[in-house]
Amino acid sequence: MFANLNREGPQVVESQEREILRVKKPHFVEFVYLRAVAIILVVLGHSIFSVEDEFPIMIENITKGATAIFVFISGYFLHAAFYIKFKYVSFIKKKVKNILFPFYFVSAITIVILLIGLALFKNHNEAAKSIEISVFLSRGFILYPHWYVRFIMVVFLLSPLYIKFVDVGPRGKIVILLFSSLISSLIHRPLGDIDVLQSVIYFTPYYLFGIYFSIYKDWFYRNNRLVFWVSIVGFFLCVITQAFVFPHAGNYHKGAFTYAGIDLMFFQKAFLCVMLIEICKWFARRYKPIRLLSVLADASFAIYFIHFLFTGGFGYFFSRWLSGSTDHALIISLLATLLIFSFSISISFAVAKTFKSMVGDRSGSLIGW
Repeated sequence: MFANLNREGPQVVESQEREILRVKKPHFVEFVYLRAVAIILVVLGHSIFSVEDEFPIMIENITKGATAIFVFISGYFLHAAFYIKFKYVSFIKKKVKNILFPFYFVSAITIVILLIGLALFKNHNEAAKSIEISVFLSRGFILYPHWYVRFIMVVFLLSPLYIKFVDVGPRGKIVILLFSSLISSLIHRPLGDIDVLQSVIYFTPYYLFGIYFSIYKDWFYRNNRLVFWVSIVGFFLCVITQAFVFPHAGNYHKGAFTYAGIDLMFFQKAFLCVMLIEICKWFARRYKPIRLLSVLADASFAIYFIHFLFTGGFGYFFSRWLSGSTDHALIISLLATLLIFSFSISISFAVAKTFKSMVGDRSGSLIGW
């Protein structure tokens, strides 16, 4: 399984992807934009604020689960940019430096903030505070979005397995994609995103689809109209079905070996990846570089690491401020969500930018940018 580990192959971690994305080659620009859209959707999904459960389910289901786009992008670059050069040991060392170190650094800062918050705003004794911290630590991460770090590190450790997919014949690739997608749609995401193995199984089809898209990119781009319209129809069919036929808000979570129907979000996000690529490619070919999207793409990893400090904080503030409010619940929900999103992504970027300017290149090992 781990034969030929020094063979030229993938480098798929976010930090290395960003270096490739900075190169303004035509066939990479759409992925700069795609990465920016992905982080926007992630922060927006974590900003959703609902008064009396009045937030529109269709909007929630579109914004939630956008992490799948990052997994797709990583799979794409496994083949497109990093398949040619790969040394397993140095690869893992870089991942530890560029992913685990920021994970531990931001987590440590969060623990300090959490302890200060508990001391200032809650009348808890020291034992109760320790219990609350231990609950966070027992699941393996402090800030909820950081479940992704544990999952993606396992994917990186298993990189030689994913390389094998590149060498499988065309029909074999289709069979593997379809079978793994069926499994993912039945297994769903794990409860609380704690089970790393279940997450690896669930997200593997996105990773493989990214590889597949890169291998057959020319075909996808030649048939872009067909691909675009099929992805639009599939995307909205999933959104409408999940909202009105089999109502379910947000991601599907359950134990791996219990049955709870088909995960429509899984297919929706697969169609969304393709649809967004076509939209981003259209903008990349017809307009000058959009600097805002380029900057967001460059800082996306840092924003991903720290944004939940602000979405969670502003969400708590709004919940206290709007407690008991029932009039105009829908409008309040939408406006509060927009405000939380705007504040969170702006402040997250400002904090990351300021920190980067203070510590220079070392910020990559501390906050991921």
